[in-house]
Amino acid sequence: KDSVQSADTRRVFLDYRALAGWLSEKASFAEQLGLEFSYTLGDSEASAIEGMLEVPIMMVLGSEISNEQVYLRALEFLKRVVSTPFYVELSETTLRGEGKGARELNATLRVWVHSTVKAASDAE
Repeated sequence: KDSVQSADTRRVFLDYRALAGWLSEKASFAEQLGLEFSYTLGDSEASAIEGMLEVPIMMVLGSEISNEQVYLRALEFLKRVVSTPFYVELSETTLRGEGKGARELNATLRVWVHSTVKAASDAE
């Protein structure tokens, strides 16, 4: 389950708004690379780390064309995603394409968000 054994709170998303901002930055980067980008947040679960939620994110990167450049750009995108100051775990990837190229990359990530913010909003 959790690969993050002890959390440095500076490396965990403060709340869902911070996570949304980070995802917006990733969307802008994908656009710079000429890739279409979408994501879906999965259901969050309580983490083994007290006060944290584990949140799965399913990302899709795509292109109308299938070629080696799309593949290389998708790898560059993933490199940027995991080279972040936040705890981000890449748990699964699937690549689809034709010939020597790629057309679509699906990636499942896990991130951690402070649960105290969610609990406070649930109480209202």
